[in-house]
Amino acid sequence: MTGEGTNHITFGKLPDTTAPTVSISIEGNVCTNHCIGTATIKINASDEEIVAMNTKQGLLATMKDIFVGKVSAQSNNPGSGIKSISYRVNGGERKIYDNTTIVFDQEGTYTIEAYAEDNAGNKSTIASKTITVYMNETCSSQANVCGEVATGSLICSSNNEAVVCSASTPVAADADADGIADCIDNCPLISNADQTDSNNDGIGNACDEAPVITLLGQPSLSIMQGTTYTDAGATALDKEDGNITNSIVKVNPVNTAIPGNHTITYNVSDSAGNAATEVTRIVTVEKK
Repeated sequence: MTGEGTNHITFGKLPDTTAPTVSISIEGNVCTNHCIGTATIKINASDEEIVAMNTKQGLLATMKDIFVGKVSAQSNNPGSGIKSISYRVNGGERKIYDNTTIVFDQEGTYTIEAYAEDNAGNKSTIASKTITVYMNETCSSQANVCGEVATGSLICSSNNEAVVCSASTPVAADADADGIADCIDNCPLISNADQTDSNNDGIGNACDEAPVITLLGQPSLSIMQGTTYTDAGATALDKEDGNITNSIVKVNPVNTAIPGNHTITYNVSDSAGNAATEVTRIVTVEKK
């Protein structure tokens, strides 16, 4: 040990007796230590600087001066550096890790053990990590739709474990049971597996509102036999198509020469094929 002035002490270089440290990390689509599809493993090791100030090296006499701030302490003992990192998988043959990634892309459970040795011959304790790799097999076309998953899909569960969806796992809602998830169904409350949307308004034909026919004049009236009858007609409006009065199909069987009740019918459909409720008018021809 040598002193340099009254306010700085430099300790001589000490042998490297500190073991390196090693750690194993997982990258990729990871749920805790479970990976979906592929697990990528990296091993890291470091050989930390050796702290010179310790009583075993005979430095106790200087501690008081250091603590009261009269002098500072400096270590000249960096670690000797990592010589090698060794690893093995599932108890197999040990291999030298070459600082690249280790990829597991086959389904299974793998236990990776690794240790490091520094240039002074110090060996780290063995680091160990077990991972399980699952294949991302999807059993339904609705998997992952709208941020949800379907039965048979592989996901990370609420407790961050990789699981295959079962009946108890949240699945994409399908209120009308037509096989189309509600979040993408253009008519979620009425079954319409074909998703037909004739007018391309984003609402399936099954859910498009039907047009409404409004009768002009009286719903029933009487006329005398042999007189002329002129029908007052009707109008039709549709939420999507607007005024579709010209599309009304009217069936008028009124024959003023024949006494009795004659029923006129009015029908119309919009561009999506939705039919309005039929409207009728009864014309009674009174016998002279």
